[in-house]
Amino acid sequence: MLAALAGALSLASRNFATFDNLENILRLSSFIGIVAAGETLVILTGGIDLGVGSYVGLTGCLAAGLMTGFADGPTLPPSAALAIGIGAGALMGLVNGGLIAFAKMPPFIVTLAAMMIARGLAEVYTNGQTVSGLPASCNWLTGEIYPFGPVLAVPVTAIVMLVVFAVLAGLGARTSFGRSIYAVGGNQEAARLSGVNVARVKLLVYAISGALSGLAGVLLIFRLHGGISTNGDMYEMDAIAACVIGGTSLSGGVGTVGGTLIGILIMGCVRTGLTLLNVSANWQRVIIGLIILAAVGMDLIRRRMRSEA
Repeated sequence: MLAALAGALSLASRNFATFDNLENILRLSSFIGIVAAGETLVILTGGIDLGVGSYVGLTGCLAAGLMTGFADGPTLPPSAALAIGIGAGALMGLVNGGLIAFAKMPPFIVTLAAMMIARGLAEVYTNGQTVSGLPASCNWLTGEIYPFGPVLAVPVTAIVMLVVFAVLAGLGARTSFGRSIYAVGGNQEAARLSGVNVARVKLLVYAISGALSGLAGVLLIFRLHGGISTNGDMYEMDAIAACVIGGTSLSGGVGTVGGTLIGILIMGCVRTGLTLLNVSANWQRVIIGLIILAAVGMDLIRRRMRSEA
């Protein structure tokens, strides 16, 4: 689907198949891609995390504020501020995971509440202002490197995204924890009877999802030159869409982070390609929505075929 889409858009617009546009796709996809990688683990367990976009906004504002002494607060070195931002995301994920794993609260409700709380805290902390004046020493985080010479520039954020996906792919394929994620999503009770610590698995996947949202949040503030409470708005929808388009089943137990990466690239191609074709943002949402419906329909067909076989 990705290859066919890229080929069709290349024929429709001569500016699509260029190095500059490829760089643009990677840059635009990287932040949502990092968030979607963590979301994939959550969905594989049969859960959902609706708060990831709000965590991006809150963690970014927190890190930016700590680096600049915002609102007469302490001023910390960039490395410490960025670590605290990522840690804050992990902490929010841990709280969600604890409520879901131990209090048996529904993931949808827990993370919906977390989404509202995190967005509200970001508004309270910034008071609607942009946290600006970030140190120039961190600008390299949204810069570029030239691994193939001056012809093709690869954004640093895209490299971070690819590293995240590589690590999580290895985690899922080569560790007992990765296999436990699939076991919990496939049949939670069977996993428990097989000796899998279901509560620990859920706790960890939500913590990882929160930490990766924090990572995306601290990277995004340098891209946008400031911490803004609305950063990451609707990222949760894009992350879930990328998972579904990439073949992850919302019922859990089926999917890969590699598939999510392809889903992210499909969405990036659709957005940049339609922009080049002068299609409005509203129609872009309609088209992506139709792609999501098609992906869910294909998932249902696959499951019916497996059950009949």
